[in-house]
Amino acid sequence: MQVKYDKETDILTIKLSDKKPVESEHLVEQGIVIDYDENNNIIGLEIFDWSERKNIELPFKTKLAIL
Repeated sequence: MQVKYDKETDILTIKLSDKKPVESEHLVEQGIVIDYDENNNIIGLEIFDWSERKNIELPFKTKLAIL
């Protein structure tokens, strides 16, 4: 997994796979783009206006682990 933040564009990119997306879903109101592979698995996210986010609701459940 790769997480990258671009300060100039204020976009947080999360890549869960090196696969190329075959479909993308644009959640305009949430400012999120979800990329899918050929099996409809989520392989990446782009979250716009990241610095302005206080609470973010993703369209799926996640668990964060502290390492």
